[in-house]
Amino acid sequence: PGIYYVSSQRPGYCINIADTIKVNVIKAVKPNLTTIGASTGCVGDSVILTSSTNGNQWYKDGLILAGSNGSTYSAKSTGTYTVISTINGCQSDTASTLIKFNTIPNSPSINTNSSLTICAGEKITLSSSITNADSYAWKLNGNTIAGISSSTLSAETAGAYSVAIKVNGCFSAQSETKNLIVNPIPATPVISANGPLVFCAGGNVTLNSNSTIGNQWLLNGV
Repeated sequence: PGIYYVSSQRPGYCINIADTIKVNVIKAVKPNLTTIGASTGCVGDSVILTSSTNGNQWYKDGLILAGSNGSTYSAKSTGTYTVISTINGCQSDTASTLIKFNTIPNSPSINTNSSLTICAGEKITLSSSITNADSYAWKLNGNTIAGISSSTLSAETAGAYSVAIKVNGCFSAQSETKNLIVNPIPATPVISANGPLVFCAGGNVTLNSNSTIGNQWLLNGV
């Protein structure tokens, strides 16, 4: 860029200076490419890319994204995204960024170490079938159980349990539920006798439980 002129002189004559010509050189500004949020997401998510300039053209893995000329672009698949700005016919240098979308892991199933019917005060261990995940999210009746991120859960409350796993920042769908039934402890039975508790050999006395079902009799603890 600058002011150009030309002069001519023949021997013995004065110098003749032509009109000046001003030359402008327009340099396109390289866009500043930024992301709204993290540049790594999960399949099904999107990452918004933003260019600081106008006259944009967006590319993915070197291929033009037809019709993508705005100041933002919504990326939904893994790849290298590039933006070039063209202003007054001049093309800028490229600005690129790698966007990665991690795969959603498969849902686990729940394994148990005993029956899913227990008595009040007892516990059973629920285990995820996938044990090498980064972390785990357990739910009871659809509500997240706070403070539990391991592959096993000690359960004592009745309800429907499920678990999801987290791998590379992405959670799976919740597993199928396991329904835990917790039966109450029955009241302590009361024994009554139909006669004296001291009698001669050969005699007997009938003992009665006030509980009509579920009884087990023991003699001296046996």
